[in-house]
Amino acid sequence: MRREIHIVSEDAIRPAGKPDECFYCQAKINTEHNLGCVMREQTVVVRFSFDLVMTTPENWSPSQIENYYGKGTWCGDNIYQYLEHISGRNGCLCSIMNASFVREATAQDELDQVLVKDM
Repeated sequence: MRREIHIVSEDAIRPAGKPDECFYCQAKINTEHNLGCVMREQTVVVRFSFDLVMTTPENWSPSQIENYYGKGTWCGDNIYQYLEHISGRNGCLCSIMNASFVREATAQDELDQVLVKDM
């Protein structure tokens, strides 16, 4: 979601820059960041996906597997243990992860989810 106003605050000050202006666009505190400044933010929806090699019962069909993991009693939080194990073994998740832009976020998205930046 795009914002109308992007006022320079203390968040834009860096030790290597001047104490009264944005480090990136040099706009003064309490004025608006210049167009193109990295401090001008928007919220977007990004889908992160990854492929895992897992075991399932031999006789399960693809729809049974999808139902078990996506709609059944298996909790999505269980995925953390697999991701932590892979990350620990490989040093990171980059080899199995893909990120794709979905769309600009809506006001409802911002209400429904915790903004990652706020975590």
